[in-house]
This record gives sequence, structure tokens and C-alpha cells, in this order.
Amino acid sequence: MHKSTRGGWRRAGWPWWLVLCLGCLFATVSHGALLGFKQAVPGYALQFPADHAAHPDYRTEWWYYTGHLQTTTGKRYGYQLTFFRHRVDSSGPTLNPSKWFADNIYMAHLAITDETARRFVYGEKRNRAALGLAGASEQRYHVWNEDWLAERLGSVQHLAGEIPGYKLNLTGRAESEG
Repeated sequence: MHKSTRGGWRRAGWPWWLVLCLGCLFATVSHGALLGFKQAVPGYALQFPADHAAHPDYRTEWWYYTGHLQTTTGKRYGYQLTFFRHRVDSSGPTLNPSKWFADNIYMAHLAITDETARRFVYGEKRNRAALGLAGASEQRYHVWNEDWLAERLGSVQHLAGEIPGYKLNLTGRAESEG
């Protein structure tokens, strides 16, 4: 593009930028399919509780919790605990059987809002699946990143995580499934 004498950019080149941006978007969306990952498509019938567990054929998935809590003394808190799984290799450990091999990267985010103290604190963890540092079970709902976790134990959900000044350790039952 050429700069005009008024200091702005000529508008004649904008359609090319639009085409380039749309091309990049299409490449990003279809990239997972080209690498052999399963795609999320309309019409999938969810099966609970099995679909709470990991789906390694998909490139990315996450488990997300938010809530509001109040202590018996009236203190109020908000929380968010999220786990992300991102698969970087669709060929899996068959190409590299090493225990250091990591075809998944796990990220976790924990945030606490202490409404009484008017304080917001958060922490993050990033790990690869190697050596059990982080993971998500395919057999049952259990996802973890170091000592943070979200899991289903029978009919109970368990969440745990700790950031400076705050420790989250919750158990609860869902009112309905599905």
C-alpha cells in the first residue's frame, strides 16, 4: 500500500486485506481436519456421564466451572476454574514411545474474587502431558494440572486448586445431568 499525502492509507487495497484475512481464517478452521483431528459437527448426541471425560480425537477441549460462594460468616467469593487440553500431534505416541513424549498441552486457570476484601487473584498452570504432570482421563471425568483438579467421584463433582492466599476445595452434586 502507498501512503497518501494526507497521512492516511489508500482504500483501494482494502479488498486484498479482506481476502487475506478470510483466507487465514479458513486455513485455521480447516487446519485441524487436515492434521487428522475429528471435527465438532452438528447432530452429535451427547452421552453423559461419558462425554464429561476427555475426547483425544479432537484437537481442543476444555472443562469450565464458575460459581459464587458464601461462608457461614457472610463472606462472599466468586471463582472460576478452567482446564484446557490442546493436542499438538494427531499421530500420538506410536511415533515416539518415550515417557517424555507429549502430544497434549494442558493449561489451567483459577481465579478467585474475594468480594468482602474487594480483591481479585488468579493463577495459571501450563504443562505437557508427559510424566503425569497434567492430563485428562478418557475413561472417567478426571482432569488435572499438577495439584489442581476437577473430577467426578460417583455422583459428586470435586474441584481443587490453590493460588496465593486462597484454596479452592469444593464437592457438589449436579441438580440435573444433561
